[in-house]
Amino acid sequence: MKAAIAKRGGEFKPSQMVEKAARWACMEKRKSGLMFYGGVGNGKTTIAHALCDVFNWLGGTKFARVSAVELTRRYSAMQETFINQKTAPCLFIDDLGCEEKTVKIYGTTYSPIIDVLTYRYERNLMTIVTTNFGEKELAEYYDIRIYDRMKEMFNRVAFTQESFRKL
Repeated sequence: MKAAIAKRGGEFKPSQMVEKAARWACMEKRKSGLMFYGGVGNGKTTIAHALCDVFNWLGGTKFARVSAVELTRRYSAMQETFINQKTAPCLFIDDLGCEEKTVKIYGTTYSPIIDVLTYRYERNLMTIVTTNFGEKELAEYYDIRIYDRMKEMFNRVAFTQESFRKL
Protein backbone atom coordinates (compact mmCIF):
# COMPACT_ATOMS: atom_id res chain seq x y z
CA MET A 1 0.00 0.00 0.00
CA LYS A 2 2.82 2.36 0.86
CA ALA A 3 4.37 1.81 -2.58
CA ALA A 4 1.03 2.36 -4.35
CA ILE A 5 0.52 5.67 -2.55
CA ALA A 6 4.11 6.80 -3.17
CA LYS A 7 3.77 5.93 -6.88
CA ARG A 8 0.98 8.52 -7.10
CA GLY A 9 3.07 11.12 -5.27
CA GLY A 10 1.39 10.72 -1.88
CA GLU A 11 2.67 9.89 1.56
CA PHE A 12 1.48 6.82 3.45
CA LYS A 13 0.07 7.63 6.85
CA PRO A 14 -1.30 4.62 8.77
CA SER A 15 -4.87 5.32 9.75
CA GLN A 16 -7.72 3.97 11.77
CA MET A 17 -9.17 2.55 8.53
CA VAL A 18 -6.05 0.44 7.91
CA GLU A 19 -6.30 -0.86 11.46
CA LYS A 20 -9.99 -1.76 11.02
CA ALA A 21 -9.27 -3.58 7.74
CA ALA A 22 -6.45 -5.54 9.40
CA ARG A 23 -8.67 -6.47 12.35
CA TRP A 24 -11.36 -7.76 9.97
CA ALA A 25 -8.80 -9.84 8.09
CA CYS A 26 -7.55 -11.41 11.33
CA MET A 27 -10.92 -12.13 12.93
CA GLU A 28 -11.67 -15.79 13.39
CA LYS A 29 -15.43 -15.18 13.26
CA ARG A 30 -16.05 -12.30 10.88
CA LYS A 31 -18.77 -11.24 8.52
CA SER A 32 -18.14 -12.53 5.02
CA GLY A 33 -17.76 -9.03 3.64
CA LEU A 34 -16.00 -5.75 4.20
CA MET A 35 -17.33 -2.44 2.89
CA PHE A 36 -15.27 0.74 2.68
CA TYR A 37 -17.51 3.77 2.18
CA GLY A 38 -17.08 7.51 2.09
CA GLY A 39 -16.01 10.41 -0.07
CA VAL A 40 -13.83 10.26 -3.15
CA GLY A 41 -10.05 10.02 -3.17
CA ASN A 42 -9.49 9.04 0.44
CA GLY A 43 -7.90 5.61 0.04
CA LYS A 44 -10.77 3.12 -0.05
CA THR A 45 -9.67 1.42 -3.26
CA THR A 46 -5.98 1.50 -2.35
CA ILE A 47 -6.58 -0.19 1.01
CA ALA A 48 -8.94 -2.74 -0.56
CA HIS A 49 -6.35 -3.69 -3.20
CA ALA A 50 -3.66 -3.94 -0.51
CA LEU A 51 -5.89 -6.21 1.57
CA CYS A 52 -6.52 -8.43 -1.46
CA ASP A 53 -2.75 -8.53 -2.06
CA VAL A 54 -2.18 -9.68 1.52
CA PHE A 55 -4.73 -12.49 1.20
CA ASN A 56 -3.21 -13.49 -2.17
CA TRP A 57 0.31 -13.38 -0.74
CA LEU A 58 -0.63 -15.52 2.25
CA GLY A 59 -1.83 -18.14 -0.21
CA GLY A 60 -4.98 -20.10 -0.72
CA THR A 61 -7.17 -17.05 -1.25
CA LYS A 62 -7.13 -15.39 -4.66
CA PHE A 63 -9.36 -12.36 -5.00
CA ALA A 64 -11.12 -11.67 -8.29
CA ARG A 65 -11.12 -7.87 -8.71
CA VAL A 66 -13.52 -5.83 -10.82
CA SER A 67 -15.28 -2.47 -10.81
CA ALA A 68 -19.05 -2.43 -10.45
CA VAL A 69 -19.28 -0.75 -13.87
CA GLU A 70 -17.22 -3.49 -15.53
CA LEU A 71 -19.08 -6.29 -13.74
CA THR A 72 -22.39 -4.87 -14.96
CA ARG A 73 -21.06 -4.57 -18.51
CA ARG A 74 -19.91 -8.19 -18.42
CA TYR A 75 -23.44 -9.33 -17.54
CA SER A 76 -24.55 -8.93 -21.13
CA ALA A 77 -21.24 -8.91 -23.04
CA MET A 78 -19.23 -11.67 -21.36
CA GLN A 79 -21.64 -13.92 -19.47
CA GLU A 80 -19.04 -16.59 -18.64
CA THR A 81 -16.65 -14.03 -17.12
CA PHE A 82 -19.54 -12.51 -15.16
CA ILE A 83 -20.50 -15.91 -13.73
CA ASN A 84 -16.88 -16.71 -12.85
CA GLN A 85 -16.56 -13.46 -10.91
CA LYS A 86 -20.00 -13.75 -9.31
CA THR A 87 -19.16 -17.24 -8.01
CA ALA A 88 -15.48 -16.61 -7.12
CA PRO A 89 -14.61 -17.65 -3.57
CA CYS A 90 -13.27 -14.12 -2.96
CA LEU A 91 -14.37 -10.99 -4.85
CA PHE A 92 -13.48 -7.30 -4.65
CA ILE A 93 -16.00 -4.94 -6.30
CA ASP A 94 -14.79 -1.35 -6.62
CA ASP A 95 -17.08 1.70 -6.81
CA LEU A 96 -20.40 0.09 -5.93
CA GLY A 97 -23.16 2.46 -7.00
CA CYS A 98 -21.37 3.85 -10.08
CA GLU A 99 -22.86 1.16 -12.30
CA GLU A 100 -26.16 1.28 -14.13
CA LYS A 101 -28.65 -0.27 -11.73
CA THR A 102 -30.33 -2.32 -14.45
CA VAL A 103 -29.53 -3.60 -17.93
CA LYS A 104 -31.91 -4.71 -20.66
CA ILE A 105 -31.25 -7.80 -22.70
CA TYR A 106 -33.79 -8.49 -25.44
CA GLY A 107 -36.40 -6.47 -23.58
CA THR A 108 -35.89 -8.16 -20.20
CA THR A 109 -34.56 -6.05 -17.32
CA TYR A 110 -31.82 -7.45 -15.08
CA SER A 111 -30.02 -6.08 -12.01
CA PRO A 112 -26.52 -7.59 -12.21
CA ILE A 113 -25.05 -6.14 -9.00
CA ILE A 114 -28.12 -7.09 -6.97
CA ASP A 115 -27.81 -10.57 -8.49
CA VAL A 116 -24.13 -10.78 -7.45
CA LEU A 117 -24.71 -9.45 -3.93
CA THR A 118 -27.68 -11.78 -3.36
CA TYR A 119 -25.74 -14.79 -4.62
CA ARG A 120 -22.76 -14.01 -2.42
CA TYR A 121 -24.94 -13.23 0.61
CA GLU A 122 -26.80 -16.54 0.33
CA ARG A 123 -23.52 -18.47 0.13
CA ASN A 124 -21.55 -16.42 2.67
CA LEU A 125 -18.74 -15.76 0.16
CA MET A 126 -15.90 -13.37 1.04
CA THR A 127 -16.59 -10.01 -0.60
CA ILE A 128 -14.91 -6.63 -0.32
CA VAL A 129 -16.61 -3.56 -1.78
CA THR A 130 -15.89 0.15 -1.97
CA THR A 131 -18.50 2.84 -2.49
CA ASN A 132 -18.96 6.59 -2.27
CA PHE A 133 -22.53 6.01 -1.08
CA GLY A 134 -23.50 6.41 2.55
CA GLU A 135 -26.05 4.19 4.24
CA LYS A 136 -29.05 6.24 3.09
CA GLU A 137 -27.90 6.28 -0.56
CA LEU A 138 -27.26 2.52 -0.52
CA ALA A 139 -30.76 1.85 0.82
CA GLU A 140 -32.32 4.11 -1.81
CA TYR A 141 -30.26 2.87 -4.76
CA TYR A 142 -30.43 -0.88 -4.13
CA ASP A 143 -33.72 -0.98 -2.15
CA ILE A 144 -34.21 -1.69 1.52
CA ARG A 145 -34.20 -5.50 1.12
CA ILE A 146 -30.73 -5.59 -0.45
CA TYR A 147 -29.45 -2.91 1.92
CA ASP A 148 -30.68 -4.94 4.90
CA ARG A 149 -28.71 -7.93 3.61
CA MET A 150 -25.66 -5.69 3.16
CA LYS A 151 -25.86 -4.72 6.84
CA GLU A 152 -25.66 -8.38 7.79
CA MET A 153 -23.07 -9.27 5.16
CA PHE A 154 -20.52 -6.47 5.57
CA ASN A 155 -18.41 -5.02 8.31
CA ARG A 156 -18.52 -1.35 7.33
CA VAL A 157 -15.62 1.07 7.60
CA ALA A 158 -16.32 4.78 7.07
CA PHE A 159 -13.65 6.89 5.35
CA THR A 160 -14.22 10.46 6.44
CA GLN A 161 -11.00 12.15 5.32
CA GLU A 162 -10.78 14.69 2.54
CA SER A 163 -9.45 13.58 -0.82
CA PHE A 164 -5.73 12.84 -0.92
CA ARG A 165 -5.59 13.67 -4.60
CA LYS A 166 -3.69 16.78 -5.52
CA LEU A 167 -4.50 19.22 -8.29
